[in-house]
Amino acid sequence: MADQRAKTRVSYLCEVECSGVSVGVNALNSRISDISVSGAFIASMVTLPEGTVLRLKFSLPRIEVDCPAVVMHEMPQFGMGVRFIDLTAEQHAALVEVVKGG
Repeated sequence: MADQRAKTRVSYLCEVECSGVSVGVNALNSRISDISVSGAFIASMVTLPEGTVLRLKFSLPRIEVDCPAVVMHEMPQFGMGVRFIDLTAEQHAALVEVVKGG
């Protein structure tokens, strides 16, 4: 199966708090393992179904990000790929810096 990502992802390890927006999920304390300007892969033993909307809280080098995201792909007992929703201009710019290595 071909990689269908439109955006470059880079390795970026950080803690992320995931809380449910569209389902009554208790906060998951997980780790981001890679990130792009449009999404991330969250390593977690607990995964949620595709289409689930979450609120993510994580740190980038110059800002704290608090944004909604939607689960695009789940790999049970391994993690899930998410797409960020409604990033602010500042959050987007900070993600561009991380992806470009700046």
